[in-house]
Amino acid sequence: MSHWVSWRRQALVIAASEVRRRLLSRGALALLVLAGAPVVLCGVRFALVFTDVGPLENTTEVAYAILYRSVLLRLTVFFGCMIVFTPMIRGDILDRSLHYWFLAPVRRSVLAAGKFMAGLAVTLAVFGATTLLTWLLVTASHGWAELSRKLASPAGLGEPAAYLAATWLACLGYGGVFLAVGIVFKQPIVPALGILGWESLLFLMPAALKKISVVHYVESLLPVAPPEGPLAIIAQPASPWIAVPGVVLVAAAALLFAARRLRRTEILYGVE
Repeated sequence: MSHWVSWRRQALVIAASEVRRRLLSRGALALLVLAGAPVVLCGVRFALVFTDVGPLENTTEVAYAILYRSVLLRLTVFFGCMIVFTPMIRGDILDRSLHYWFLAPVRRSVLAAGKFMAGLAVTLAVFGATTLLTWLLVTASHGWAELSRKLASPAGLGEPAAYLAATWLACLGYGGVFLAVGIVFKQPIVPALGILGWESLLFLMPAALKKISVVHYVESLLPVAPPEGPLAIIAQPASPWIAVPGVVLVAAAALLFAARRLRRTEILYGVE
């Protein structure tokens, strides 16, 4: 039991150190720009609606569902997790600092867990804020009465809560995947684009193949299903009792793989 307590403390110390390090790095600016772009987009939309008081075509629910899937989930959260998680270990190899961690009296599996926790803390906070701000702006674009109505009812508050849960689940799943990708590949952008291509073409795939993705399970949590195109193959969404444990298992498997790979990693900076 004492070993688990010690490992947990070490992981938390590593996570705190990595959070400070990532927030002060050059990648932090790219992350903030990526997370802020949807908020700016929704802010411009909000300003235009109140300048040119024309009626909005879609309902609040459909409008935000389309924005969330096409911009937040498929672009912002996906590339944001890639920016945060892939350099967690690969970046230490490139800047020749990984050996400092290896010299510390800490298990390499604990090191992997601490770095994953740091990336998760950053992405949950940043993209959680992006989700809530964009929802508020899109809902307010349909009138203050609509926003007040939603905020005053448990059902209305359940809508942003569901989107927030979906965002956090996506950060968990993509975080584990990109942490593992960063350890295995010297150029993570290539496999990242391959994963993005697979996720983007998912609507054309049969139901069995849709299950081999993070986005299928994340979208199953959305309170409103975004409209599918005419070529889409419709599949039954997974229940929350399957979607959440499914993504958790993917993240756990990716973290376990990363920890085992890190245990076999040797410092060979000359061949990088």
